[in-house]
Amino acid sequence: MSVVRHRYWWGLALVLLCFQNSLANTGEVVHIGVLAHRGKAQALQRWRETANYLHESIHKAFDIVPLDLDEMSLAVQAGSIDFVLTNPGNYVTLESEYGISRILTMQTLEKNQTLVRYGAVIISRADRNDIHSLNDLRNKSFMAVSPDAFGGF
Repeated sequence: MSVVRHRYWWGLALVLLCFQNSLANTGEVVHIGVLAHRGKAQALQRWRETANYLHESIHKAFDIVPLDLDEMSLAVQAGSIDFVLTNPGNYVTLESEYGISRILTMQTLEKNQTLVRYGAVIISRADRNDIHSLNDLRNKSFMAVSPDAFGGF
């Protein structure tokens, strides 16, 4: 286990310990909705170890619930998940529409540097000499994965 991942788990466990009284009211299982932007099987594989670690650390059952963007909103609205792991754009939407609040922000470490920005790219055909910046897209159309996909729009 990497040092960074180990520190992340300890941080998450400490935050959840602070909310132990709240967790006592969630039932026998704490449901963590995770954004499954690469598919539900991959999301389960990526976060299952975290759920196991939390269970061992604070003796509470944790269930990873992989969700797409639409399912995430429905689950938050229905109150069927207790915590959310999602991207920054989706978080802002969920905060605005349902009043969720953040208790922990995940940072990514790559090549011994903490990444603090999230981005996307717009690609144009090589023969489009009229597109060089975002301003050049005014009155033009372009394609995206989804208007709600923070990294794909």
